[in-house]
Amino acid sequence: MRVLLFLTWAAVTTNAAFGPSQPLLGVPSNTGNSNGSTLTMRLAQADMRRRQKMNQLFKTYHTTKTTDDSSSSSWREQFVREELLSDSTATLLEQSHWKVRRALLRKLRAVAYEYDIVVDPSFGEPPTPEQRQAVEQEQGAKRKAERAAYHAKLAAAEQSRLAKKAEETARRQAAEERAAQRKAERMAAKKAEEERIAAEKKRLEEERIAAEKKAEEERIAAEKKAEEERIAAEKKAEEERIAAEKKAEEERIAAEKKAEEERIAAVKKAEEERIAAEMAAKRAEEERLAAEAAAKAEEEARLAAEAAAKAEEEARLAAEQKAEQERLAAEEAAKKAEEERMAAEAAAAAAQKEEVSSSTADDTAATAAAAPVAVTTQMIKELRESTGAGMMDCKKALMESNGDIEEAAVFLRKKGLAKADKKASRVAAEGKIAFLSGGNKAVLVEVNCETDFVGKDANFAGFCDQVAQAAIGVPNDSIEALLASPIDGAATVEETRQALVAKIGENIQVRRMASRGGEGSTVGAYVHMNRIGVLVELEGGDEQLCTDVAMHVAAMNPPFAVPEDVPADVLDKERKILSDQALESGKPPQIVEKMVEGRIRKYLQEICLVSQPYVKDGDKTVGKLLEEKGAKIKGFTRIAVGEGIAKKEDNFAEEVAKMAGTSSSSGPAVAEPVAAEPVAAEPEPVVVAEKPDAASTPSEATPVTTKMIKELRESTGAGMMDCKKALMESNGDMEEAAVFLRKKGLAKADKKASRVAAEGKIAFSNDGSNKAVLVEINCETDFVGKDANFAEFCDKVAQAAVGMDNDSMEALLESKIDGGATVEETRQALVAKIGENIQVRRMASRGGEGSTVGAYIHMSRIGVLVELEGGDEQLCTDVAMHIAAMNPPFAVPEDVPADVLDKERKILSDQALESGKPPAIVEKMVEGRIRKYLQEICLVSQPYVKDGDKTVGKLLEEKGAKIKGFTRIAVGEGIAKKEDNFAEEVAKMAGTAAAQPEPAMA
Repeated sequence: MRVLLFLTWAAVTTNAAFGPSQPLLGVPSNTGNSNGSTLTMRLAQADMRRRQKMNQLFKTYHTTKTTDDSSSSSWREQFVREELLSDSTATLLEQSHWKVRRALLRKLRAVAYEYDIVVDPSFGEPPTPEQRQAVEQEQGAKRKAERAAYHAKLAAAEQSRLAKKAEETARRQAAEERAAQRKAERMAAKKAEEERIAAEKKRLEEERIAAEKKAEEERIAAEKKAEEERIAAEKKAEEERIAAEKKAEEERIAAEKKAEEERIAAVKKAEEERIAAEMAAKRAEEERLAAEAAAKAEEEARLAAEAAAKAEEEARLAAEQKAEQERLAAEEAAKKAEEERMAAEAAAAAAQKEEVSSSTADDTAATAAAAPVAVTTQMIKELRESTGAGMMDCKKALMESNGDIEEAAVFLRKKGLAKADKKASRVAAEGKIAFLSGGNKAVLVEVNCETDFVGKDANFAGFCDQVAQAAIGVPNDSIEALLASPIDGAATVEETRQALVAKIGENIQVRRMASRGGEGSTVGAYVHMNRIGVLVELEGGDEQLCTDVAMHVAAMNPPFAVPEDVPADVLDKERKILSDQALESGKPPQIVEKMVEGRIRKYLQEICLVSQPYVKDGDKTVGKLLEEKGAKIKGFTRIAVGEGIAKKEDNFAEEVAKMAGTSSSSGPAVAEPVAAEPVAAEPEPVVVAEKPDAASTPSEATPVTTKMIKELRESTGAGMMDCKKALMESNGDMEEAAVFLRKKGLAKADKKASRVAAEGKIAFSNDGSNKAVLVEINCETDFVGKDANFAEFCDKVAQAAVGMDNDSMEALLESKIDGGATVEETRQALVAKIGENIQVRRMASRGGEGSTVGAYIHMSRIGVLVELEGGDEQLCTDVAMHIAAMNPPFAVPEDVPADVLDKERKILSDQALESGKPPAIVEKMVEGRIRKYLQEICLVSQPYVKDGDKTVGKLLEEKGAKIKGFTRIAVGEGIAKKEDNFAEEVAKMAGTAAAQPEPAMA
């Protein structure tokens, strides 16, 4: 009987402490109340009285507004500040129904906007649910403390029974501890010896590396000095021969010109044959693509078979669940039999109670209280609802804790810690950026998970918000201090994280946090789709200005805030690169210095926030915007989800090819990163000696002069030693030497074609009517991307592309530039001249009858074409700027493929069903979330980047235009690049691990 009474009391107190949440203070509930309709009527009447009071204030304001007197205008502004924005008005709005409050606040902000009065976002808003919930949690904590005191009393009785057993266990543990201590001493000695050996080995290796580095530097310096002396001597000797050779050279050039024209005709014929061969190769490529389409159909059939197998697996799981329910029913029957047995034992114990002492009676009662308790389905359900763990895990925990729900919860939590440790090694590169502000401080927190599905989960989102609330109270940006902070005065952030890992089943990490604010600062933030977060700190200004600047930082990602923040070593490195480029082009040193300083100023404008064109208004810079608002930038912080985390990227084509037993090399070739290695010297061509013809062989070789080298270098742009070698091979013939260099350039281009070219430029051109074209041209480094020769080549390719009838890359490469060489020939010559792999990668065009076309190019790296029906070119440019910043996948909802919507709908449906929602509710929830998903991914429903109060679709509607389509390309997207981590390399050389990446700070 005592056992039954105890279980009844435990169930009641547990439901009181951890059961369904109590109604919030001050919030009426109509559930089960016959007077619900009366209460609703009273609330409606109260809202009507509050709305009449507010309308009376608005009526007073509008009555005085009919006069145009200046004194009346100042009186109206004072009326707005003292009456409409007073504390009594705020209290009136807080007590109103949320619909009434929203309408009144909208009218109030409209009136304040007429006098440029900024209304606090929290004005008139009621206390948050978190504040009301804090009171409820305090009462729950009190009830929990009373229950804990009762369990402590029971535990004391249990300890008296286990005292004797503890003494025996202590003796055994003491012996084990002595053995463990001796083992630890041996291991410590062994570890110390290993550390000493490793330190000595590291010291010797560092000394060897330093000696080798010093010897290499001395060797390079000696070779450089010898090369300079040799070049100077050769230059002096060549200049002495120039005068005598000039006349003979001109006569020889005239004689050989005719022969060169005949040779060019032969080369042209060979080129036509090559084009015919390429067309044949193109037909073979089309046949290969057809074969790949057939393979794709087979893959779709395989996926259908997998879907059928998945359906069978779900049926099997349903059968197992039914069997588990039947087993639980059998256990319920066994429990009933056990209770009858315990009742009989209690009767027998009552008969012996008079013959034992009071202490024995207490021991018997304690033993009876500790008797095994049968686990019921109700207990499993209650524990599962309170912890969120699986059904079998809850059953095991209750069996281990003898039916005690609190002990079972502790058991599950310990098991969750073990699960969290196992999952900690898995890559978590998805997640969410959480933001919170309080007072003059704002904080961003990045919380990572493994998949984007968990990133959208309600439990995960709630955890992120809780972490942000805890982070606002951390005095510094220490992750250790944040993890140790309590959430709502209960478990710490780390404990809550481990419990969430056990519940969801994915690795979850609180990766980093960043905060800004302080005395005299204005702080604001912008979080873009929960993946990019920016904090901006200003001196002066307001929170809205901070938000606007943060939106610009999120879109443009400037490395620095002001030029003074740019490190000197960065400027020195850029200055040296620009100086070397100018000197190599033959500019005088006095001119080079001025050129470099001008380019450095332009470089600073590109990388500093204050000098960038403002993303909402390209006619002014961010610095000009701040100056107009009377503000000054103090700094910003930008973090993005997963940046710096190495992610495993699966290649679906390779997996399919591997399953089919074939290589994926039949697909389009993708250039892999190639490590820089010494390249063997190109073998010299083998010349077969023939008997010379007396009529055609010159009497003596023509000497190569420095003037000839200079002339050839200026006409071809090749290196000095390459020009000299070409002239020697062609016996001083300038045209033959140019052909030699061109052939050598083709060979160089072929060798460099395998190297990754992921930098470059987006070039734009239009035909002046209704057609525009974008062309992406790639190179290996950003230094070449800024080169004048490369930029000129890009513009010429764009001009050639705008005259084409389609977007065929083969036709573009074969088209002529200015009626001379083809695009491909010019590209190969530029490869030979610059020394890097250069590729004309792709082109895209838009336009046609009845269309309006415009474009926007962002810093030569992102290009967008927009095609409208109606509107003008400026409207196209504005929409293209939005697309460049926000990158929407689709233009209108009708463009979204059905399989994309079906996949998203299935994910949302599974999430809702797993949360326990009824199927009838789930369908409505999913459709609502699908509509929100379409608003996020479609251009016309996104908030316009220049005016967040309207969508792009609304902008087009106001201008009488309609979107027909857009094209967006970015330099290097889709190209696999080798990414070097400088921090890891330095850490590896120093023998330490790389530090955790910090958020980008300005």
